[in-house]
Amino acid sequence: MPLTNGDVSFEGKAGELVDDRSTHLDPFSIIEHIALLSLDEEFEKLLQRFQLPTVSSVCDLLLCSGAVISGSAALALLFPTAFEPQDLDIYVASYGAARVISYLEEQGYKIDPIYSTGAGKYDNGAVVFRLFHLRSSVDINVVIYHEKHFVDHIIRFHSTIVMNYVSWYGLVCLYPQWTLRKKGLINVDNLISRSCFTKYANRGFALSHDNRQLADSLTTHFCEIDAECPKTTRCLHDDHCAFQPFEGYESRLLAYEGFMTWNLDATCSYAVFPVD
Repeated sequence: MPLTNGDVSFEGKAGELVDDRSTHLDPFSIIEHIALLSLDEEFEKLLQRFQLPTVSSVCDLLLCSGAVISGSAALALLFPTAFEPQDLDIYVASYGAARVISYLEEQGYKIDPIYSTGAGKYDNGAVVFRLFHLRSSVDINVVIYHEKHFVDHIIRFHSTIVMNYVSWYGLVCLYPQWTLRKKGLINVDNLISRSCFTKYANRGFALSHDNRQLADSLTTHFCEIDAECPKTTRCLHDDHCAFQPFEGYESRLLAYEGFMTWNLDATCSYAVFPVD
């Protein structure tokens, strides 16, 4: 059955072992970086910045709560020297939110009483708690999404450049063909997202409404088939995602995440201006 724009469908259950026929890209093998650490080490550095304990402790939290880390912090793991994230965004369904907030309070965080849900960049129906650290100047946002799965929330971000996440099993990049070249397709264009466009442009990322400008070649394009077409139905298990597991968790993405598909809200420019 064809999907509508922005839809996610589920054809399997979390925890159900699926046949691994994909060849996920290794993002760290593609990025040219002189002193790139392992994902575990890069993640530990990120956690230290936000006054959080060990990788194993945070991964246990992500596993037990079903939460993921996304936004600029996940992107920063792909480009460790490009920028430092201003805050840490944890995305969680309502059933796991109390566990996440309780954990952060144990690490010295306190809920900001004057922050209002819907302020700033979170204009998508999500409930947001901003927490600040009592002994340092860092913030963590706990974003409670209402969609069925966190991927359904992530694909509604402002651009593909931030469609990445860290789960307990590792780092996943949904659109590595663009992201790893510091390029991104604009998915949502409004007053809030435009401030994000400027921020990422200042960080060295190129964003465009036109997916033709993001391609290496304009000679061929197959709508709803090519990985770089926003109308192509994508899947966490396809070979267009990049997956960098934490040490010892190489098969967990395929084993843990059920078969799910999505496509973007953005328009394919080739459909408007066909290739000759």
